[in-house]
Amino acid sequence: MLRSVKYQESSLISTLFTEQLGRVSVIARGARKPKSRFAAMLTPGQIIETVFHHKETRSVQTLTEADYLVPLGSLRTDVQKLAIVTTLCELLLQLLHENDPNESLFNYLKTTIVWIERQEDISPSLFPYMQIRIADKIGFGLQADADTTGDRFLPGFLSIPTGTVGLYSVSDLASDPAAVRLTPGQLRFVLYSLLPAGSSALTVPLSEAECSQLIHYIDRYFAFHVDGIRPRKSDAIFEQLLYRS
Repeated sequence: MLRSVKYQESSLISTLFTEQLGRVSVIARGARKPKSRFAAMLTPGQIIETVFHHKETRSVQTLTEADYLVPLGSLRTDVQKLAIVTTLCELLLQLLHENDPNESLFNYLKTTIVWIERQEDISPSLFPYMQIRIADKIGFGLQADADTTGDRFLPGFLSIPTGTVGLYSVSDLASDPAAVRLTPGQLRFVLYSLLPAGSSALTVPLSEAECSQLIHYIDRYFAFHVDGIRPRKSDAIFEQLLYRS
């Protein structure tokens, strides 16, 4: 589930990311009535099974049945988990296209959201990690420069146009005006995120400023490659909840 908006007096129009059809919009009639089970299920991040009548001539399909595939109660009660999942869903709304299935991304998101549900504490650095992994799943992942060897604690760079990540040098930034400089921690984090078992990146310490800056850089990378990327409304809530002491 990516988003739900109110429709008329008692219904919801919800945006789903489905395994077989990709992004799909459905209308849940009467979902806001007191006895309806739909409202609790149709919240961002919930993993549900749905039945709807799909007609290619319609932009909004009619939802007839829904049930939880995996119970994710803490996504509604833990404000930090809610913040990161809501921000994730807002990002996906801008990246995914209607009727464009992506099984690899679907399975990754399903596994990751279940993992988030089971954690006691969530680090803000989980979000840039997911940004990096999602970029790879949708076909324009970041790439480590062939010369990125040796001490990974040195400063680095990220080329916004090419997605290349490497060790910083004055010549790199001079030849690529759209490249941004990464701190040693940011470079190490990104390189670890690109490994097959990239979750080791979450052990790399990033300050609040480094994490926020890295999220901004990757958003710039998305905006360069995907039309229509806009600032997320949920980012302010994300920062207030995940960076609180």
